[in-house]
Amino acid sequence: MDFLADVIGEEVRSIETDFGNGFVRLATSEAARRQAKHDIRCVEDIVIELLRNSRDAHAKSIFIATATESGRRALVVLDDGDGIEPGMWDRVFESRVTSKLETVHLDEWGVHGRGMALFSIKENAVSARICTSEVGKGTALFVETDGDLLPERADQSTWPTVHRSEGETRVRGPRNIVRTIIEFSLAHPDISVYVGSIPEVVARLKVCVQDEWIATPIARATDAYELREAASKCGLEVSERTAYRIASGQIAQAQDVGEYVRGPQSVEPDTVDISREMLERDTRGLKIAEADMDEFRLALEKSFDTLAEKYYLDLADRVEVRHVGDVIRVTFRFDKQ
Repeated sequence: MDFLADVIGEEVRSIETDFGNGFVRLATSEAARRQAKHDIRCVEDIVIELLRNSRDAHAKSIFIATATESGRRALVVLDDGDGIEPGMWDRVFESRVTSKLETVHLDEWGVHGRGMALFSIKENAVSARICTSEVGKGTALFVETDGDLLPERADQSTWPTVHRSEGETRVRGPRNIVRTIIEFSLAHPDISVYVGSIPEVVARLKVCVQDEWIATPIARATDAYELREAASKCGLEVSERTAYRIASGQIAQAQDVGEYVRGPQSVEPDTVDISREMLERDTRGLKIAEADMDEFRLALEKSFDTLAEKYYLDLADRVEVRHVGDVIRVTFRFDKQ
């Protein structure tokens, strides 16, 4: 087959039988590849597939870290589930490889357990790999996508609202990554799910000590260097400076999704006239979500590095960001080196 592919072309690998007149029977590998391309239509599809994988691995805690740069999105998913032996780290991304021989799941997102989820993800992503995993100690998995090849919702900063009324729960807002995670969390209240930037997830893991878990070295790190090294092994890349800020409590922790959906926004609002609601919203002024303020604060701290390196400065404390009325006040407190 390799010889024929060299002489005739790769098309020979795609065809099992040529019936003539344009009719062929696709090879199993080619049929699987085409199905995989169809299974994943957007980044949000990747997120739900990874969450379902962790659930099926009996995870009780799932951490999702995400970051974007130059049109590419990085996703790191850590769980405390069954784990994968090192010899299977690459093979789990092959088509039809599954640990669910007799436990195929049918849920609100369709059939799961065909051995196609990770294969589909790898076919649609720039890269996908297991960062670390051990049997019984969980898994850390990294995926990178290209926005030009695999779309995602334009609005990824808005957190949806969760409304409960007469025993019914409804989620409102853009169908972005966060909404996907929230809908999964609502369907699986027995699983703790956390989401945030990479530094925020490391900050949360720093205080989530679990014995016999792949992320335990993060919680037990005694200094910024150890913290950075432990996080890197789990696919969570942070600078030593950021690791220092995490260790000193200057970085906000990843959001507990279950805590968020049980928060005040879960109360069903009174029905009001739309035009009147818009007027009242204007008079109350702008409300900025805490998650967005934290993201803004992190961006400010990163921007400060330019001055810090040039004038030998160190941030003495977390950047203070205060929103009052129509004014946002930012305060940098620093020490001279």
